[in-house]
Amino acid sequence: MAERLHFLDWFRTLMIWAVVYGHLCFSGLTPSPEIILDNHPFANKTETRNSLGIRYMSIVRQWCIPLLFWVAGAASSLSYKGDWEKTCSGIAKVALITVFGILANGFVWAMSPMDPECSPMDPCPDRGVLFDFTVVPNGGKIFPIVFQMWFTIALISLVLLNKPLFDALSNRGSERLVAVQWLLTVVLIAGLVKVSDPSDLAMWRLLSLIAICEALFLVAALAAASETLAFQGSQRRFFCYFCALACVFQVSLIDLHQYVGEVTIIYIFLMCNKLYALGFVMTYSREAVGPCISRCWPVAFLLSVLVAPSSNWSMSGHMTYPYYDAALDRCLYLGGALVVIFSLDRVSRTIKCDSQPSWVGNGGLLLYLLHPAIATFLIAAGLRTQVGIWFGATCICMAIAAAFEAGRRPRWTTVGMADTKEDAVEDNVVHDGYTEISQ
Repeated sequence: MAERLHFLDWFRTLMIWAVVYGHLCFSGLTPSPEIILDNHPFANKTETRNSLGIRYMSIVRQWCIPLLFWVAGAASSLSYKGDWEKTCSGIAKVALITVFGILANGFVWAMSPMDPECSPMDPCPDRGVLFDFTVVPNGGKIFPIVFQMWFTIALISLVLLNKPLFDALSNRGSERLVAVQWLLTVVLIAGLVKVSDPSDLAMWRLLSLIAICEALFLVAALAAASETLAFQGSQRRFFCYFCALACVFQVSLIDLHQYVGEVTIIYIFLMCNKLYALGFVMTYSREAVGPCISRCWPVAFLLSVLVAPSSNWSMSGHMTYPYYDAALDRCLYLGGALVVIFSLDRVSRTIKCDSQPSWVGNGGLLLYLLHPAIATFLIAAGLRTQVGIWFGATCICMAIAAAFEAGRRPRWTTVGMADTKEDAVEDNVVHDGYTEISQ
């Protein structure tokens, strides 16, 4: 196993906190308009202002989900073995977590009016078993049960889909199977187009672009890790940049609205699939990759302005990630997320990051699993502010994780005050006058 990269743990937890706050921004506590203008100095004093909401939705939204999938791919590369037994074991753990989260969501949904029109600000009295509202308003009758667990469901599918590439990169599989992965990806996209209210236009142009970008990504990824080609460090980094460009072009160049009525599933899948694979590629060859653009790092300041998101916010599709009308806007927006990712990756190579306390990571996982249920109970108890509910849910989950960890720690007693005869054996370790007793 490679050395643990602690910054990945920190970013995973921080992005979970951001995702939970984003969910609360659309939980029906306040109206959710399609467009929010960042014009506070000019706003009427009677208008509702949500500075934190705009900061999240306008800035963090650009790189939150992309970074989550990139971190997932990067983390998987550190302990990748390639054998099916380990892969199936990991999938089983994620599937168990998914089932637990869906059951928690299902319980809350069953206790509500089970009507997507019933929100915290517009409840349906006397219609629910415990609650007269849902925290997923206007989300239909299936999504409130799946809700945040779409991430883990997607993760399972991405692990299976990208296994040929990961095996080839780690010299545990044949590169010919990567061609099979390419074909499966194109066929999968064709199937998604067919079930997503397709238009009358022939989809060969769309599939051609997706197939070309997919092939370019896979070839560049193999080249970056190739020992036969023996590229130098900066050259390997160049291939990582090429993978990023292929990701941007695949998602952004062609207007999906011309081919399908509902574009959300297709563009979210394309983006998350490539970012998950990119995280693996960049991290697996981490030690062999040298600096490239960062040698002229002042350029990053100008580049960050070019790809910066607007401080005004537009839904432009789904809350998870926007799909803007113009191809240039789509390219710059996703390109901005990748600039953030590459910058963080470069910084992590030069600045040491301390390990994350285990209770913080476990608390973040608990928050991700249970935040819909906890938020529902807090709203039922009378809380109505997004920040207050977010802070309360986060503190509850962190406190539970910290208490659980404290309960698992070895007990300490004064030397000579062992609880049992077995506790007083010579193997006990003495630390500053106290004896550690194994449980």
